[in-house]
Amino acid sequence: MSTLTKVVLGVLCIGPIALWIVSILLSPIIQAEVPSGRLFEPMDLYPGPMGKLALAGIVIGVIASIVFAVRTFRDKGIPKEERIRWSILLLLGNLVALPIYWFIYVWRNNGKSQNG
Repeated sequence: MSTLTKVVLGVLCIGPIALWIVSILLSPIIQAEVPSGRLFEPMDLYPGPMGKLALAGIVIGVIASIVFAVRTFRDKGIPKEERIRWSILLLLGNLVALPIYWFIYVWRNNGKSQNG
């Protein structure tokens, strides 16, 4: 796997965390600029710019979870028990598990155990 591919996958798994942090840091600033009254329409699920950042983070997180879970099952260099464990972790605890999995099995891996 090329270094560029590894970096792109790393950005994919760090993206949700970065967007979450940015939305938390910018939320008070954006809300301070909104005139008093209703901040958003009742039917607006993700209101304003912070909602769009949150939605982007959710979408990136889901895509990254699916990509890494599929990659985990295809990698025959990982023992079967670990593949199952990592797949569950990636799908349930993805915000924390994605960067850890990326570092262990993508960044540090020099093509030793890769079949997909």
